[in-house]
Amino acid sequence: LLPSFCAGPRDPDLMARQSLIGGPKVPVLWSFPRDVLVKLHGLAGVHIGMNGSAGSGVPEATTSEELDAQPYAVQALDCARSIREDFCKRREYNGKCWMDRK
Repeated sequence: LLPSFCAGPRDPDLMARQSLIGGPKVPVLWSFPRDVLVKLHGLAGVHIGMNGSAGSGVPEATTSEELDAQPYAVQALDCARSIREDFCKRREYNGKCWMDRK
């Protein structure tokens, strides 16, 4: 049980710290205020996350070589307009049907 009844939104740092030491669970903080997440990540190595598009930290690829150098999972996230149609769109959806649909 998170101590929201006593900490409330006025002290998210205290609430985050109590949540981390409050029992046997994975120590991940999600969607706390950005300054609290960054501070606790830096001080304690806490894993953090926020809702978003997952594009933060992914460099824009401007050439096919830069695109190939990126990890496969992010190759279609941020492409320059000049290579978007030729390279990025081809990698955007690479799915396979696991069942024969005949």
